[in-house]
Amino acid sequence: MVPQTIGALASLLALVAPGIVFELLRERRRAGGRETVFREASRVALSSLAFSVASTAILLGVHAATSKWFGWTLFVDLSALVAKPDYAKQNVALIGYSAVAELALACLLALAVDVVLALRRRQPPSVGRQSAWVKMFREDRPQNALCWVHVMLEDGNRSSGSCGPTTPPVIPTNARSCWKASS
Repeated sequence: MVPQTIGALASLLALVAPGIVFELLRERRRAGGRETVFREASRVALSSLAFSVASTAILLGVHAATSKWFGWTLFVDLSALVAKPDYAKQNVALIGYSAVAELALACLLALAVDVVLALRRRQPPSVGRQSAWVKMFREDRPQNALCWVHVMLEDGNRSSGSCGPTTPPVIPTNARSCWKASS
């Protein structure tokens, strides 16, 4: 399904925004693994649905409490929206405010759940996307030391050498570009 109007596109983006926020926050804390697009999209959709339902329930509870105790109308009255055809025309600003409040609360819930999960699992704030080679040759290497490596490939070929000082900060996929082979 492709959104046909700007409003439909904005609604779709607002619906999936909490899941995207949660997924981006989670990806900062874990090493990137290989996943299918279906699995990632499903996780975003399900988490978006969960955060949107939770935020809607919270806002409905706040609306019920404030209207009962104080007589305030802070959010859309769903029963009036369904029962009265002209309710939407008369309360456009309230409907817009309610939609923005639901989206903001859903994204805040995603942030809160991510923080709670990180604290429970004692995860670091961010996991860098660097390889073990970078850690070994750049961070764990003693000062002025030359790192030497010997590699035996699965096909039986062997190579040895060092990574020279003029290599880029991240070792590329094609590691031969920084390899100074021994003779």
